[in-house]
Amino acid sequence: RGQQPNWPAQPRTEFAVSVVYDWASGKYWPVHVDSNPFCSGVGFSANGNVLAFGGEQLNAPWGEQWQPTLVVEGRNKIREFDIHTSEWTTLEDELPGNHWYPTQVLLPDGRVLNQGGFVSMVGPQNEMFEIFDSNLNKLITYHNSTPFAVNRDIMNLYPFFSYLPYMNPESPD
Repeated sequence: RGQQPNWPAQPRTEFAVSVVYDWASGKYWPVHVDSNPFCSGVGFSANGNVLAFGGEQLNAPWGEQWQPTLVVEGRNKIREFDIHTSEWTTLEDELPGNHWYPTQVLLPDGRVLNQGGFVSMVGPQNEMFEIFDSNLNKLITYHNSTPFAVNRDIMNLYPFFSYLPYMNPESPD
């Protein structure tokens, strides 16, 4: 009670931007990712794998210690972390625009909604939203704007989304 967990000694992860922690063994290790995932939005696919949409530019003016490990621009990428192999894959499909701090929501049919964020660290807001089919690992559609993302004087970083089942207001039962 009130004590910090007894974390194991840190392995050489000074250049890692992704690390896996195994609760059963108490060990952790770095996992390579080639496109810059900082500032990406993270969600889940239908099979439980982790999806990371968007991210940061390749040569960000900060983070010099891990820059040599990243070889690909990240703001328009879709990455999948396989929970069985503990490996990241940057998918072939790219987002039609940059996303910096977007949000993802897994829909009941296995599709993933990606929306929000900025185009870069200094803006403007990204008004696009995309639908990604996590069963096919393909970007299936995108739209250039959404009414709730246009002309807002708010920060559209990691917007909050939730899936709610449809309810007919005329017959709520």
